[in-house]
Amino acid sequence: MVPTAPLYCRNSEPDTANMPPTTPDANVKTALRVLEIIETFAREQKPLSLTQIARDLSAPVSSCQALLKTLINLGYVYETGGWHAYYPTGRLLAMAERISRCDPVLENILPNLRDLHRSINETILFSKLSLNKRVILLHSLESTYPVRYSEQPGAQSEPHASPTGHALLSTLDPSERRRLLTEHPLVRYTRNTMTDPAEIEVTIQSALVRGWFSDTNRASPGEVGAISWPMRLTDSQYALTVAGPLARIATHETN
Repeated sequence: MVPTAPLYCRNSEPDTANMPPTTPDANVKTALRVLEIIETFAREQKPLSLTQIARDLSAPVSSCQALLKTLINLGYVYETGGWHAYYPTGRLLAMAERISRCDPVLENILPNLRDLHRSINETILFSKLSLNKRVILLHSLESTYPVRYSEQPGAQSEPHASPTGHALLSTLDPSERRRLLTEHPLVRYTRNTMTDPAEIEVTIQSALVRGWFSDTNRASPGEVGAISWPMRLTDSQYALTVAGPLARIATHETN
């Protein structure tokens, strides 16, 4: 194994010895702000001024300035010059790629996802239930069709609201599934969203007999359709989903 050099010199890290103590809540808020700054750059896709960042985050300019200074010292952000705008360096991408390459679950399943993607050219989604009992998208492979379904890893949704969620709910103990579906009122996101726990349970049982979960019988022409399957990997439950325009997905379901 060839050792890799660090991406930045640790001597360039800011001196934290004289920084005032922070509370756990303050640390959480600071961490959230850093992530929001990164997401703002991803959304805007251009250099941003301190004022723009503070406005987008609805945060004090002084707080954003302190965070940007820390990110600059760590090598994650640089000043583009001219009008004092900022933009992320390649360090963020390099770190993300190194993390992604070592994902123990995706390392095993990704070849299969790619094979399926090549064979049907629809968007492939790989998801699981997170600790907060929401569906979190771990990986996606987008269709190359001009009209396609698109979603970014990290996106979260309620499990009652999609075939992916129903597939994951089917892996839970019935009592846990019942508790999850009844502890709070279920939100109706579209006219096709099921909000009756009893109806969802019937749908889950029918899908388990059929062998897959789908919403093609509830969606209207022109809407998105999806087919999902629960799957077990390394002692955890996941869901594989094929998503796209209803007309194409319905064809895959019949085939």
